[in-house]
Amino acid sequence: MMERVLPALIVIAVIAMILSTMTVAWRRRLKSAKEHTPSSQQTELLGELKEVVDTFYVATTAAHSAFERIPLAGLAYRGHCRLGFHDSGMSVTVRGENSVAILTTQITAVVPQQLTIGKAVERNGLLGIQWLNRGIEYSSVFRTTADQIKQIQSAMQSVMGMDQSILNEMQER
Repeated sequence: MMERVLPALIVIAVIAMILSTMTVAWRRRLKSAKEHTPSSQQTELLGELKEVVDTFYVATTAAHSAFERIPLAGLAYRGHCRLGFHDSGMSVTVRGENSVAILTTQITAVVPQQLTIGKAVERNGLLGIQWLNRGIEYSSVFRTTADQIKQIQSAMQSVMGMDQSILNEMQER
């Protein structure tokens, strides 16, 4: 009996070390991402909420590195979300998280996608909204249907007054 207990204790200790290391690394990454996180107080500065689209938030990555998740506060975990469209920008509210404001001037591209970290879907099944924050370009990706893409495009154009050149890529795909 004793010859089985010692190996079992060693395996349990190794698993516990691995899990604690993963937890510490994730917390450190969350802490370092906070310096780049957009202020949730900005949502009040966006103006009146004009339109809402409910969708599913997948991930935020660096625009140049689509397979490295960046856990920004409010955008750290995937889940159902509400995209709110205001005169001066949009808000992203993932269920259970604080809202994140993205000003119209920060949005650099809106691109239908098929692939991102942890998700591969049918053609144009994902929508990437690329935006700048403190000199870093991010891509926040949402699981969308064709109807939702049309709603988002319409809201960005009519409510936010987005530049047509940014939205053209949505139409071409």
